[in-house]
Amino acid sequence: MRKRFGKQSVKFENRPVVASTASIVGDIEGAGPLGNYFDIILEDDMWGEESYEKAERKMYEMCVKNAIERLNITNAGIDCLLGGDLLNNSTRSSVANVFEETMRPRDQKRRMAEMLKPLRHKILCAVNGNHERRSGKDADDDPTYDI
Repeated sequence: MRKRFGKQSVKFENRPVVASTASIVGDIEGAGPLGNYFDIILEDDMWGEESYEKAERKMYEMCVKNAIERLNITNAGIDCLLGGDLLNNSTRSSVANVFEETMRPRDQKRRMAEMLKPLRHKILCAVNGNHERRSGKDADDDPTYDI
């Protein structure tokens, strides 16, 4: 069990554990020394989707589904930890080309918030990835906080 303190803090009676995992990687990671440890190795990093945002969403959903299936339970009562890079979130200083994105940063935030809305009461915490941090660096914006 856990106790909530305020709106965002949680204290666990027992230490949390990683009960299940799942992973999807591209062909470069799959060909590396850890290749045998990955669940799915994609030859096409777009995974048949028209945009990377849609492909990443598909990867995220598949990893969650596979991790839950390994536990042999339903998803009822499972709390969620968001591990960063929920958005592609290109900026002018990032490696990706902001002008080739299929969605503007604010539209990516809106879409992710919409996707997470059914889980909002189960999200334990969220950690920024480098994609979100670049907005803080370039525009004093925190997409994870907004979502």
